[in-house]
Amino acid sequence: MASPLNTLRFPLHGERLIEASAGTGKTYTIAGLYLRLLLGHGPAIEEGEEAGQPSAHERPLSVTEILVVTFTEAATAELRGRIRARIHEARLAFMGRESTDPLLTQLLLEVEDHPLAARRLLAAERQMDEAAVFTIHGFCQRMLKQNAFESGALFETEFLTDDSQLRLQAVSDYWRTEFYPVDKTPRQLGARALAEPRRPAAGDEQLARQQRAGDTACAGGRDPWPSAIRWPWPASRR
Repeated sequence: MASPLNTLRFPLHGERLIEASAGTGKTYTIAGLYLRLLLGHGPAIEEGEEAGQPSAHERPLSVTEILVVTFTEAATAELRGRIRARIHEARLAFMGRESTDPLLTQLLLEVEDHPLAARRLLAAERQMDEAAVFTIHGFCQRMLKQNAFESGALFETEFLTDDSQLRLQAVSDYWRTEFYPVDKTPRQLGARALAEPRRPAAGDEQLARQQRAGDTACAGGRDPWPSAIRWPWPASRR
């Protein structure tokens, strides 16, 4: 059953789901949970089936042991900055033993060893450049690179959002391989292409248009090398 979220009482073990809409303080909450994981904070759960059990993780974690995943690069940069700022504010609060922030004030009351908490937060600040705050695709790419042997992936990979150039390269390779070496006339080649068409992948209208244009040019005896196909190759190779 859903219940209102209390950042300082939310269990930090097991599988948990937090539902939140826009503008409800998701980043603030994540930064607060991050602080609790660093400090090993977790008083007893007050309500529900787990009432009376500790809400803390089994031990305090370091920055390198916490993974935060979000959707966009902009959100990643903002989240990393907010977490870093929150850690700094908390460290100063534990050093000065006071704060005007409600969450930090409550942490000061519930964490007994303030000097130890300040040391842990200082270590976390120094490690923030190593913090695992990623987009979903960035985290997946990192895992593939770190486990290249196990996953069978290349060591050097790049995330592409537009594969149109790769598709055009494939078309160029096909034309160069199928048409450059042969000794038949363009009309014969066009007739063969029309009789035994090699269809592009379903839904690829760009490749389909290029293929139809090339086949028609060959069948009509015109220049079979449209400029869109010729341009990637040096003149010496044509």
